[in-house]
Amino acid sequence: SLYVHIPWCVKKCPYCDFNSHEARGKAQGETPEQDYVRSLIADLELALPQIWGRRVYSVFFGGGTPSLFSARAIEELLAAKPSAQLFVMYGQTEATARLSYLPPGKLAEKPGSIGTWLPGVRLRVLDDKGEPVAPGEPGEIYATGANISPGYYADPGASAAKFTPYGLRTGDLAVVD
Repeated sequence: SLYVHIPWCVKKCPYCDFNSHEARGKAQGETPEQDYVRSLIADLELALPQIWGRRVYSVFFGGGTPSLFSARAIEELLAAKPSAQLFVMYGQTEATARLSYLPPGKLAEKPGSIGTWLPGVRLRVLDDKGEPVAPGEPGEIYATGANISPGYYADPGASAAKFTPYGLRTGDLAVVD
């Protein structure tokens, strides 16, 4: 299996050490997605022969904001590596990195989706009053589960802002279908 980090986020978190960049507007095409996809495919073509002849069965995408990765980009990657299953994953560092995944069979049907939560995790999309949003309405993703950190070391102010009574406040917007 391979893990590929998507380098764009809706906003760059101050604690993130990944090579990631704040997207300035997907609709305006301000992420260099096509350049990234072409470079990634070239890297895979060069690197895969060096993994001792092993077959790659799965490619996991995470980091950044997976929903900023277009359906077109995913289709291009699938075409380049048709023998591998492609998993889109969503998570936060405060949640031991992963919260949800989109099964490979759902990629074409649900482009931009973060899929379903992992076992032991519960995701909710809430409005600004902490109430669940109706299907089709946007809200912020909150996560609960045993994998969620209890807070930031020696930083009660930041902990209170991020770790709320509703759960981990991700800062990411979503729509429930």
